[in-house]
Amino acid sequence: SQDEEVTARLVADIRDQREALEARHGVTDLRVTGMTAAAVDISDRLSGALLPFAVLVVGLSLVLLTVVFRSIAVPLKATAGYLLSVVAAFGAVAAVFQWGWLADLLNVTSLGPVISFLPIILMGVLFGLAMDYEVFLVSRMREAYVHGADALTAVRAGFTASARVVTAAAVIMISVFTAFIPASSQMVKPIALGLAVGIFVDAFIVRMTLVPAVLALLGDKAWWLPRRLDRAMPVLDVEGAALEHHLDHEAWVAEHGVATVRAEQVVVADEQDAPVAVVDVVARPGQVVVLAGPDRVARRAVLSALAGRLRTSGGTLVVLDRVLPDEAA
Repeated sequence: SQDEEVTARLVADIRDQREALEARHGVTDLRVTGMTAAAVDISDRLSGALLPFAVLVVGLSLVLLTVVFRSIAVPLKATAGYLLSVVAAFGAVAAVFQWGWLADLLNVTSLGPVISFLPIILMGVLFGLAMDYEVFLVSRMREAYVHGADALTAVRAGFTASARVVTAAAVIMISVFTAFIPASSQMVKPIALGLAVGIFVDAFIVRMTLVPAVLALLGDKAWWLPRRLDRAMPVLDVEGAALEHHLDHEAWVAEHGVATVRAEQVVVADEQDAPVAVVDVVARPGQVVVLAGPDRVARRAVLSALAGRLRTSGGTLVVLDRVLPDEAA
């Protein structure tokens, strides 16, 4: 039949002998067509595009997560976890549909090659879901860390706040894809199984287990980013943290009154990322604040932070009702 491996080999043999056949029969531009030939051509094209697609996906995840989380370790960890999920999905598909593991239980009637575009589908869908779970989980951890919590406390706070959301989302997606496995066509079964296994591994093994464990072990190093790179990258607010901080400040103003400058436990660091000052001051309209001290570098760093030109390492900083660095001009 057109789906058997021997038919695909026949197409390859005819194409290999094209020049000899053209000379023997006096024809030019001999081509092989049909369902099998088209499937072979599509498979070859997709196989050639798989590596560039994988490089693009992995590179994109590294760049975007570096910008979002202002960290080197977090993107590397997230990308490694994503690749682990993809490998697990590919392994499950190969084990069931090529080696025959659990084939009777899953109602797999024939073993052999799967559809050619399955790898790209699995990689694309799992990339979107893996990055979604990563942002849900780690953004809360980073927010707690930026606001002064130590590394371990930040991991615990972020995990407590986001774990149930990620778990619920993963259970829904796994249930949907699992439902397609027993009764679907032989073309849909591998996709459904691969996505169900990949999401399970990514959500419950990678995000729920490995992510908090690795971040807890790394401690403060998990959130390290070279100062020069931090200044060069744009600020992306993917979770609406800027709006939340602004609303928190409005609530503070309603309780304590208007302030021109509000700095609460703001940690200011120099260009070498070494803390030089901790600022804790509230200046009302009309008040004058004098910045004094023997350390010229510290004074300059504090002024740069108040002007929005230097990102702080922690605490809350609001100047003229603009929360920094979220609302820096």
